Amino acid sequence: MHPDLLRLLKQSLSHASRPPDKGVRPDLSFGVDEAFEEGDVAEIEFESGRVRNATRGTELTAKPLPPQLLSIVTAGGIYPLLEKEGLIAAKV
Repeated sequence: MHPDLLRLLKQSLSHASRPPDKGVRPDLSFGVDEAFEEGDVAEIEFESGRVRNATRGTELTAKPLPPQLLSIVTAGGIYPLLEKEGLIAAKV
C-alpha cells in the first residue's frame, strides 16, 4: 500500500475523539501498521469497520464510521452532500 494511502487510511479510521476544537486523534491500536505493506490492496467497509488486506487475505476490525461522517463519505464528499440536501447550489 502506498505510504500516503496508508497514512490516509489510518487517519480515516481513527475514532479516538478529542474535544471538537482539537480535531480527531488517530487510534491505530487495531493493527493497520502491521497488516499492510506498500503495494497491498485494501478493502474497507466504512459501515461495519471491516478493513481487509486483499493481498494477504487478512482482516481487521475498526470502529464503524459515525452516521454523519458515513453520509459524507457515501455522498462523495461534503460538497456533494450539501448539494444533494439542497443546502448549496449544484456546480455547473
